[in-house]
Amino acid sequence: MEPLLATEIKNTISPEHLAVIRSLEIFDCIDSTNTYLLQHPEKPSVAICLAEQQTKGHGQRGRAWVSPKSGNIYLSLSWPMQKNLSHFTALSLMTALGVLHGFNAYGIHASFQLKWPNDILYDGRKVVGILLESVNKQTVVVGIGINVNMPKQYNASIHKNISDLETITGETTARNRLVGHVINEVIAMLKAYETEGFQPYLQEWHQHDYLLKKQIHLTSSTLDIIGTAQGINEQGKLLIKDENGKNHAFSSGSVKTL
Repeated sequence: MEPLLATEIKNTISPEHLAVIRSLEIFDCIDSTNTYLLQHPEKPSVAICLAEQQTKGHGQRGRAWVSPKSGNIYLSLSWPMQKNLSHFTALSLMTALGVLHGFNAYGIHASFQLKWPNDILYDGRKVVGILLESVNKQTVVVGIGINVNMPKQYNASIHKNISDLETITGETTARNRLVGHVINEVIAMLKAYETEGFQPYLQEWHQHDYLLKKQIHLTSSTLDIIGTAQGINEQGKLLIKDENGKNHAFSSGSVKTL
């Protein structure tokens, strides 16, 4: 396993983006990279935290993110927003596109799928999870977990639902270079979101939309609904037509395909 090294990662980040990063810290083991940045907000600035292993990695709705020391990537980035966010949906979608751009820049061009609101899949199996959490009204922490080399000792029920980059590509991953490309492209997308919004990237999302036209079950804080996914809108909301033909739009929720 190639160890994560700050100097190697920085070599792949563009000078323009490297100039806005205040700190880049790497831990051998930590409870959660997101939690670390949430607990160390300091002044609004760009800070990056990486770990070889997490003991309390988590995803949406507090679900555990399995984080063994095996060569995966556990990355969090704090980003000072120039405008307040009413919700994180579109920003999460932009982050997912940024990760895909990072894969492409590295040289991975597999047929990945985007599952609203925060997952990247391959052949229906999760490869990347994204979690956005707020430090305050100015700063958001963007958490990105990438399965690079997931150990096979985990039980079969987990492996039915996940994949990793080395299984997909059949090649060993140069993690430092990959991390550098992902950071570079995610920062570019965060900047673009603040100046352009999500609308210019809507068509690109549609090209990778895993849920489109599928029968799905969505559970949110206000509604439990079964219907057909109709894509997403310019605000990043998931559009669903229910069994009675009524249209709904959701900015958050947990989705399963039927």
